This record gives sequence, structure tokens and C-alpha cells, in this order.
Amino acid sequence: MPLGQLGPLGPFRPLTLGVAALVLFAVVIVSACSYRLAGIKPLGESVRVVITVNHARLVRLQGYLQEEVANAVESKLGWRVSPTGSAKLELHIDEEKILPSGTDARGIVSRWTITCGGQILLSSKRGHSHGPWSGTGYSSGLPDEATALQQAAKSAADQIAVWLENEAEHWPTQP
Repeated sequence: MPLGQLGPLGPFRPLTLGVAALVLFAVVIVSACSYRLAGIKPLGESVRVVITVNHARLVRLQGYLQEEVANAVESKLGWRVSPTGSAKLELHIDEEKILPSGTDARGIVSRWTITCGGQILLSSKRGHSHGPWSGTGYSSGLPDEATALQQAAKSAADQIAVWLENEAEHWPTQP
């Protein structure tokens, strides 16, 4: 191609378009994640995670939920969890539902969905926040019921961590 037909940028046009695309990509990524650049507001005190109401029939749910929520609070929010924390995260397990969700070729139920839900209350120096939570896990029978309960607890803990992060956005700068 003759030099006169390359346009105003000449042989640098492909390079310029590549740089422009890279800059555009970087701007989109940074703007999509900008809330993370500021970080999650610290709680300013350690928090204890307690189950205060448990209406579940599957007894393992309480332990899994408490453990998963504590892990999510520490790993996703960076808050310190302690059994003697001055802030308290109360979890109420209001219900659990075990419903058939799949059958085999003979029409016999072979998969169940375990859904649990309840309320959460955060009491801290920054104030009080209250909201609902839920989690879902899947089981193909008694041998993997514990795994399904862990899935439900992890699902709930992830939802609770997002809820806490959103609540923290409304807190004053200092406790």
C-alpha cells in the first residue's frame, strides 16, 4: 500500500489503535472495580458471630453457618472475629426447606434442594443493622447431606458478607 493511502497516522495506525484499545480496556476495568479501590470500611472492633435462634431440623446447619459466616467476615471484609468481640453478629435460622429438585429415569426423586433462611442483626459501636439472609445447597441423598448443608451455609455467608459491606457504606467515618 502506498504511503499516501495509509491516512494521517501513516504506518503507526495499527499501533495507535492497539494503544487506544488497551487504554479503553483499563478505564473500563478500573471504573467497574472502583469501589474496591477505596476498600471496605473497618468495623473498628472485633465481632462475635452467634446463632441466637435455630428452628432448623438439620442440626449440622448451625455449626456450618457460624463457621462460614465467621470465615467470610474475616476473609471478604477484613474484620476481626473473636468469641469475645464487643460487636455482635446475631444469626437467626428461621427455616430450612428440603424439596425434591430432580428425578432419575424411573421418576424417583434423586436430587434435593436444601434452602435455609433467617434474619441477621449486627450490633456495634457504629449502630445496628438488620436484614434477611438465605442460602441454598444441593444433595443427592443422605451421604452428601453434610456437603449440601455446607454449600447452603457458604451461599448464605457470601450473601451476608455482601450485605455487611453495603451496610458499612452508610456508616459514619468514625465510630
